[in-house]
Amino acid sequence: MAELNFPEATEEQIKEGKSLAWLSYFGILFLIPLLVYKDNPFSKYHARQGMVLFFAEVVLGIIWGILGAIVGAIVYASYSATGFGTGVICGTILWIVMAILWIGIAVLAIIGIIQSAQGKFWKMPIFGGLAEKWFKGMV
Repeated sequence: MAELNFPEATEEQIKEGKSLAWLSYFGILFLIPLLVYKDNPFSKYHARQGMVLFFAEVVLGIIWGILGAIVGAIVYASYSATGFGTGVICGTILWIVMAILWIGIAVLAIIGIIQSAQGKFWKMPIFGGLAEKWFKGMV
């Protein structure tokens, strides 16, 4: 298992940072702790994870829109030709997969909110590693 490297933060910094760090997991609100406590390592740690989670939400929304339009066209074409067909099955499968992905993002956000509100560093699976790579100089 990889070693977790959390930034150094004093109890005072954690106490100060946790007052807003939990906002990091509410979409674009990651900007609030990032801007208000720009020198706080605890707040910045959670803000960069929230930023990556927000980017994932945006990308997932774009994919949902594109695939939804494609599947919608398939459903329309298959329904016009046969009355019922593979388009409905494709649409159902797409909906189930996207629902699972959205639920996964929501679960990560809820855990992040709880961990940051409790004053704990927590590395999100997948997204935490991306945050460390992409925003290495941020903390």
